[in-house]
Amino acid sequence: MTGRVVRAAAPCPLSRIRLGDCLQEVSRGAGPSWATYRVVGATRAGLADAKEGVGKQPERYKLVEPGTIFYNPMRILLGSIAFLDEGGVPGITSPDYVVFKTHPGLLHPRWFYYWLRSDAGASFIKTLARGAVRERMLFRRLAAAEIDVPPYEVQCEFARCIPAVERARAAAEAQLHAAKALPVGFLHAVFGGDDAKNWLRVRLSRLSSDPDAFSDGPFGSNLKTEHYASAGARVVRLQNIGRGAFLDADKAFIALEHFAGLRRYGVRPGDVVVAALGDGARPAGRACVIPDGLGPALVKADCFRLRFPADSVLAPYLAAYLNSPVALSRVADTMRGATRPRMTLTMLRTVEVPLAPVPQQREILRKLDEQMAAVERARAGAEAQLQAAKALPAALLRRAFGGAF
Repeated sequence: MTGRVVRAAAPCPLSRIRLGDCLQEVSRGAGPSWATYRVVGATRAGLADAKEGVGKQPERYKLVEPGTIFYNPMRILLGSIAFLDEGGVPGITSPDYVVFKTHPGLLHPRWFYYWLRSDAGASFIKTLARGAVRERMLFRRLAAAEIDVPPYEVQCEFARCIPAVERARAAAEAQLHAAKALPVGFLHAVFGGDDAKNWLRVRLSRLSSDPDAFSDGPFGSNLKTEHYASAGARVVRLQNIGRGAFLDADKAFIALEHFAGLRRYGVRPGDVVVAALGDGARPAGRACVIPDGLGPALVKADCFRLRFPADSVLAPYLAAYLNSPVALSRVADTMRGATRPRMTLTMLRTVEVPLAPVPQQREILRKLDEQMAAVERARAGAEAQLQAAKALPAALLRRAFGGAF
């Protein structure tokens, strides 16, 4: 049998370069024209608008033009590095940042930026930053270093591929965002639609006469896990309350043996727990149902526990309403203006729930389960695409060094 012999691509010839010969530091400030520019910063994700405005000497802020790489020397080990690509809107950044450009024909800025964000670049940065005062990497350390680079034309070929990679990544992120928004849209349609206007609205305080229907935590939120251990308690905390899902990622649960406050403060499968405080992107007032298999536990002070008869309201239905944009916006309104927005048990008791008939509650939950199943499929697909897109720059760098372009 005859056939063509396929030969592996020859390793790409690499050149050893001193970065000081290829980089030009931007050390001068933008001067009086600083006010015409946006303020930008460097994060782990790359370029971002700065969270804070300019300081006392805005004219010293450094100009960031297309083709400029910059980083926070105090956070470089965390990956706080950014690049303003071609077509980007110029800006200014903190005078404390290291800002530089590359020399054309020697080092392509897009190639160098993605190399710095690669595993090889991270190891290089760690080598330069370690041992410095407060582990920072100033420009003089960067300029004195040497690295191996592929030919400039190979760097340019890599740079030409990156925009398509970034478009694929942005598309995957948009799909993931859309998938995560589907349940919220469904809840808004259910509880903000015309049908909900005809349902009886009942305050939570009127759903049960049982004094143990409502509970907040027995312990202060500032106590550490050891204090709970001394009480022999397994604890449900703020971090466990997702928006509609119980997040069992807390390894600090302690097995419960005997506790006098179990009746009043205890939670069990089927109870609804509500967050008193916001937690990043997760708002105060969000809720979830305690799942089967958790076992007896206590609710902490930054959470509330609700327990109502199933013939008045189904626990998953109540949690679904509390997680709807309708309910969360009303909770936010009650806390607006507070120094530290926090939901109280008194506020929670006054929340009005639109009570659909129990059979209709079951039908709503069935449709919500269908939505969640579809969301999970969409989310898994979008996350797989996103991970593939994130892996492409590293693969292209390997090709650049291997001569496969």
